[in-house]
Amino acid sequence: MLYTPEDCADIFLTSYNEVRYRPCYILPNTVLTFVSPATMMLDIDQTPRVSADVKVISFVIRNCTHPAPIYCGWYCKGYSAEQKTAVTPSIQAKVIDTSSVSKRLRHNSESKFRCNEHKEEPSLMCVSCNVPVCTRCVAGKHNRHEFSTLADAIAQIRGYNETTIRTKTNEANQNEKNIGDSLRSFDNATASVIKDIIDESNMIKSMIDKFIAQKIALVKEESTKEKNKLTNMLSDARSVRFYVQELDKKRKDIDTTREDGTMVQQIIKLKEKINKLHIDSLPEFPKISFNRKSVDGDDIRKLIGTHSLR
Repeated sequence: MLYTPEDCADIFLTSYNEVRYRPCYILPNTVLTFVSPATMMLDIDQTPRVSADVKVISFVIRNCTHPAPIYCGWYCKGYSAEQKTAVTPSIQAKVIDTSSVSKRLRHNSESKFRCNEHKEEPSLMCVSCNVPVCTRCVAGKHNRHEFSTLADAIAQIRGYNETTIRTKTNEANQNEKNIGDSLRSFDNATASVIKDIIDESNMIKSMIDKFIAQKIALVKEESTKEKNKLTNMLSDARSVRFYVQELDKKRKDIDTTREDGTMVQQIIKLKEKINKLHIDSLPEFPKISFNRKSVDGDDIRKLIGTHSLR
């Protein structure tokens, strides 16, 4: 595979048998193939181009034991084996652009952290001040302070960060679990309260229905008694009316007979019957009505239990 700064921007060619790299991500004995700078030419407009015959150099990285992905500035020695290969036009996109490499190297050099006072790369960690320092700072304003190597400080801080993050992750996970459990419990409790309200309302409805049924039965029983009394009174009144009609008919019949002693006797008997007829005075008739009670929300609330939410 052909590697260029576009593929691995932190690796670049310094000579035919040296490869310098910024982060030490390359494992030992890894074969890297680069386009040789000797084969690259620039047009007048600074556009890189490649001839049809390009030298390719393969490097086997050896003896690179630096483990940390930081700018170590080391040169990892390698061994080259030149070979020739044909390049198609599509490979031109893989040619190293020296101007972009220079800009990248300049940016990497300028972006490195340096001591503000001595402009040197820090190699120690001032434990007292908790800042990285260079070797000249040890005898300067950090004199007699406690120091540790950057590797130890980084390892310690990494360990602290890892432990703290793990602890906070566990706390966050536990909080999430507790909140989820509480939410489910609250939902179940809410459903239980709603069910209790419905059950109590159904019980109250059942009691009301039972009371209403008894009330209606009592009204029917009492009204039936009064109705029977009125029915009997009506029957008696009808019988009296029929008897009066018979007497009146008999009176008319007597009036058509000849006036003699017989007629006198009949009139006297009719008179006696009329006088014996007694028309009872009417009693006070029964009346039935319903007195409504005013029912408001407070009366309903007094029937239903209460809930508490805290």
